Amino acid sequence: MELLLFSKYLFPIGINLGGNEFVEILAEKYKGYIASLDHDFYAGYSSLDEIIEEFELNGFHQANLDQQTDLLCDQKLGMAWLMAKSTKEFFQQFLYCDQDFQSYIEDMNQYMIDKY
Repeated sequence: MELLLFSKYLFPIGINLGGNEFVEILAEKYKGYIASLDHDFYAGYSSLDEIIEEFELNGFHQANLDQQTDLLCDQKLGMAWLMAKSTKEFFQQFLYCDQDFQSYIEDMNQYMIDKY
């Protein structure tokens, strides 16, 4: 699974019907934020080094863990879309549970903006 490439930077908490993962960011600037990862962004890569080279993340290997996390979650890169400042906020804003206790994440396209 390609998401394992990011395991020291991101913690998976779910997946939507389109295959995009929801993750908690584990370090630095966006620590604790919930993001949606575009699975098409990293699908097919077998190593983090391939991604670093492809997207020209210069200085990645020289950076510390916090700086590396910030590089991967940079909004200009486009891999991670910030959804909420915390897990609590994410569930309050996006989780829907019906009368049968079936739950899913509501349509988020309207929320994926540069609000953070």
